[in-house]
Amino acid sequence: MSGCSEPERRLIEDAFLLAWRAHNGQFRKSGEPYIVHVMETAKIVKRWGLGAEEVAAAVLHDVIEDGYIAGFNITKEELGKLINERVAHLVDGITELGKEPDYVGKKPSKEYIMRKLLSAASLDLAVLIIKFADRLHNMRTLAYTQSESAKKKAAETLYVYSQIANILGIWTLKRNFEDLAYKYLEPENFYAIREYRDAIVRESEPRVKEIMADIEMALAEHGIAGRVRLEIRGVFELCQRFELRGKKLTDIAADDIWRVIVIVPNEKKYGCYLAMGIIHGVYHPAQNQKIEDHVNEACPNGHRFLHTYVQGPGGQLLVQIRDTVMYREYHGGVLAGVGKNRDWHGLNRRWLEALRKHLESEYSLSDEDLYTIVAAESVPITAYTPNRGRPFQFPRGATALDFAFKLRPEGALRAVSAKINGHTGRPLSDPLKDGDRVYIETDQKAKPDLKWLEHVRTPEARVSLEKYFNSLSDIQARDLAINYLKAKLLESFLPIKAFISSKYFGDYLARHGHETWMGFLTAVGRGKIRRVDRFLGGFMEEYYATIGDQHRARAPIGFKIVGKDEPGLMGSIAGGIAAHGMNISFCLSYSQKIDGVSRGVVNLVVEGTAGDVGEIENMQIATILRFTDGVTNFTPLSKENITNLAVLKRSNL
Repeated sequence: MSGCSEPERRLIEDAFLLAWRAHNGQFRKSGEPYIVHVMETAKIVKRWGLGAEEVAAAVLHDVIEDGYIAGFNITKEELGKLINERVAHLVDGITELGKEPDYVGKKPSKEYIMRKLLSAASLDLAVLIIKFADRLHNMRTLAYTQSESAKKKAAETLYVYSQIANILGIWTLKRNFEDLAYKYLEPENFYAIREYRDAIVRESEPRVKEIMADIEMALAEHGIAGRVRLEIRGVFELCQRFELRGKKLTDIAADDIWRVIVIVPNEKKYGCYLAMGIIHGVYHPAQNQKIEDHVNEACPNGHRFLHTYVQGPGGQLLVQIRDTVMYREYHGGVLAGVGKNRDWHGLNRRWLEALRKHLESEYSLSDEDLYTIVAAESVPITAYTPNRGRPFQFPRGATALDFAFKLRPEGALRAVSAKINGHTGRPLSDPLKDGDRVYIETDQKAKPDLKWLEHVRTPEARVSLEKYFNSLSDIQARDLAINYLKAKLLESFLPIKAFISSKYFGDYLARHGHETWMGFLTAVGRGKIRRVDRFLGGFMEEYYATIGDQHRARAPIGFKIVGKDEPGLMGSIAGGIAAHGMNISFCLSYSQKIDGVSRGVVNLVVEGTAGDVGEIENMQIATILRFTDGVTNFTPLSKENITNLAVLKRSNL
């Protein structure tokens, strides 16, 4: 490795020899020796400008997960003794949770795997950078992976790794990840867009290069030794552009594809602005296009530049102007500081910690949930207080309630609504937009509601709410939980009091660690169950699977229903019951005078399920009837009545 000191060279050699022994006899799906992958990963890390320890860790990044020497796994502790402690920490951080030699338990979800990676990266950012290099080489060789596995890895790359690369400012890597992933997720679209793009590139390149030469010459005439670079948009970047602007593939033009990058020396404070003035003197700014100044106000990922469209021969062209420092940051992001700051890997990355805490605050995330959270945390927004304009940064999806807790946690507990951009009475659940000015309206009698846990996105807000709910007495917590769950359960036509104390739900609670329903209510009221909707959703899935099981014993459920003597009553009842997975065995309906008024009477029998689950079906049917238009009252039928009705029904047939 060129440019290394003798100790650094020995460190990398020791790492290579250990990796060679650990992966001896192992092959990738492509058929090539496994050592090729780790060496290619190390080359990428070296090319990004990282040091000897990071390169050594890249060489060894799979030894804990997949390596064997004399039939034994290699542990973090052994690696620390053989190489050094930091390299061991880096390799352990990169090693996927669940694949360590001493791991015991079921296979962890992506949520937990990502938590471990982020925990290690928040202590040493190099963990994440080496993981990027590993993923980049894996994506370049993904053709040897089975289709379904390739798609899963591509989705994770697009929705997790490219997002994190973006917030770290590593633009080139972000675009590489996007196109490599998109090729496997949407191959037909990928190749169609690429072919169309490349055709326009071939046709318009001579004209664009003439404009580049004119710009370079004009800068030189004014004493600015500027360089001009030409870039084309990535395939996925173009796809996003179409969706944002409502364009079709055939609408692509040269101005959608080309990006002219002007790089000026950074010794002059206003060099970028001077260059823009000179360029506009040669090619006028395009009409209906906004000039954007990201030199004074950087993008969320730290990139700085001037953005303008110029009117050239044949159409508009995007020009971005940067000085040499901005250009290094544009391509390398956080890596641009590697050579200048020996401790770059230990820099405080608050957003990494925020993302980790956000994942820890969630319950049983699906892959899609994980992708949504990463996207939300990766592109922050800024909201302001109304008068002094004090700024606060939030993840996308944060609400007025998050703003309240960021501004003043104690006062947020009395919040009732928000005034956003002058509009009063806005719900606290309103999502914030970049640039919003927010005032929180309070009432000293107001108290937090459990619904608030669904509306907050920031760890600070969640911690404050949990602290408040934990301070409640058992009775207060249960009352709060009953009010909260009542609305949730009514969505499935289940009455809170009968349902919560039923044996069938009690068995479900026991299987999920809750000894009694009283204890469950207390846990809900204190915010201990992070995703109540998921918990109840799990119950409903199990319930519907049980009543839909054709092998289960059946027990009829009957009701005598009285309502308006109008057409459609039976249809409304049947529709509500069928929507919840239950089948009507038979019904007898007729008109009857009750207190001098003609009423419709329906004797309804549903094919219920035997056992404790039938109790849930019974209360669900009763609640459906209570909310059905036209039903005035109903009473359950006894087993004897149901039997007699069945006989009568058969005789009528």
